[in-house]
Amino acid sequence: MSEPRPLKCFISYSAESAADAAELFAMLQELGVDAFVSAGEVANIPPQIGTIGTVSAADCVAAVLTGGPSPWVWFELGLAIGLGKPVMFLERQANTFKDVLAGARIVRIKTDDVRASLPDVRRFLRHVRPKGEISVPKEDANRAALKEAASAVSDRHNVTSGRELYLVDALASLFRVADFEVLTEPKTEADERPDLIVWNDDLVAEFGGPMIVECKYYRGSTGSVFHNAQHSLKQLAGYVENSSAALGLLVFDHDRPTRFEVENYSTPNAFAVSVDGLVNTITEGTLADDLWRWRARATGTPELRRDAR
Repeated sequence: MSEPRPLKCFISYSAESAADAAELFAMLQELGVDAFVSAGEVANIPPQIGTIGTVSAADCVAAVLTGGPSPWVWFELGLAIGLGKPVMFLERQANTFKDVLAGARIVRIKTDDVRASLPDVRRFLRHVRPKGEISVPKEDANRAALKEAASAVSDRHNVTSGRELYLVDALASLFRVADFEVLTEPKTEADERPDLIVWNDDLVAEFGGPMIVECKYYRGSTGSVFHNAQHSLKQLAGYVENSSAALGLLVFDHDRPTRFEVENYSTPNAFAVSVDGLVNTITEGTLADDLWRWRARATGTPELRRDAR
């Protein structure tokens, strides 16, 4: 198996931010990232042509706006968002661009040293996958394999200890059988990292990024489950907002056969669904449709799909 190629990051910047862009370029190179700018800046190529080609070839885009905005930067960012690229801002003034592009990761530099943003840049890059390494989902999933993977999820009822960890592994296997790419990251501290990061071409094209999946096994009365689920959804929504992920999914299980509508506490970018509900939507191949439906329910308004005209 060949080694994965380095990530490619397109750097967009205004003339006033050139020095900071150079610092970011050096930092990305040290992190093993292949960073570059518009071909129009390094060769005698019309900027529009050069930019389209280079942004398309990138796995992610970093916009350096520490010296202020630029119409050309907005063009490049609009192009990046249209192509579904993960986008990161570097700015110095608080909340200057927070509402300009939904889903972008904002990295705020609090000192004159761009390198102070290294932890945030690392966190952003952690969720970026090399273009071309995302598998193309098959139209006809292997029904027998899906059934077997779904059955393994149902076996959680027979697990007497470590049920939540079992659930994470079983759902990761189910996603993979359904032709999703799955990244698992071991947690070093409580709730520091998500259980799963899930994506495929269709999911990224429709929502603009991967999906964070957090699994919870709740014990006790319905009231305590409501309280804990609300808290978990709030945490999940915050994690999505501060990452390059597009959505968050809280998958919950309960230690007793009761039905309750935790889904009603969903936010526009963080949804709650029962384990059995998620298994059904994956095996039926309707995950994207259901995600749009859950978002519409959370916002209380009809939700037009990204590809709607």
